Amino acid sequence: DIRKIRGEYMRVGERTNWLKTVSLSALALGLVVGCSGSSGGSSTSPGGSGGSSGGTSFSLSGTVSKGIILNGYVTVTDAENDATVLVSGQRSSATDGSYSVSIPASANFQGDAVKVTVTGGPGAELICDAPSGCDTGVAFGDPFAIDDMVSLTAIIGAPGDNEAATVHVTAITSLAAALVEE
Repeated sequence: DIRKIRGEYMRVGERTNWLKTVSLSALALGLVVGCSGSSGGSSTSPGGSGGSSGGTSFSLSGTVSKGIILNGYVTVTDAENDATVLVSGQRSSATDGSYSVSIPASANFQGDAVKVTVTGGPGAELICDAPSGCDTGVAFGDPFAIDDMVSLTAIIGAPGDNEAATVHVTAITSLAAALVEE
């Protein structure tokens, strides 16, 4: 089916694919830029020479939600190299899914962006957010155990030395992170 759309002849499917691509790109850019905020006292740019070991020291906090994830495992890596783990083993809150981590200068991070990943595992639970229920018989609002196959991510520009950023990790930031990593 060919139609004239905004002065151009396009197949309906081509317009739909183009629209999806533009929409996802805009969403990803908006989320990566808009899902973080920072505050702090230094004007050192990300990746600058922070502490005496040459790395940048900063903190990240936020909430983890695809339904609130309680006791999730929080890992922070260099967004350009997942093998560079800056913090691992931290847990999200058992009551509200919030988390807070500090990246010490001794981690020697000098990159431009960080990736926050939260996974399930022993003791981790997800609060069911589906009105019709979740999993096998879990009612809306009730917690259920999640394994390490449940993973959410967010990528943000690294805060400056001695600064803090708020990073909410959600299903939407996971989509944006996947698009950025392609």
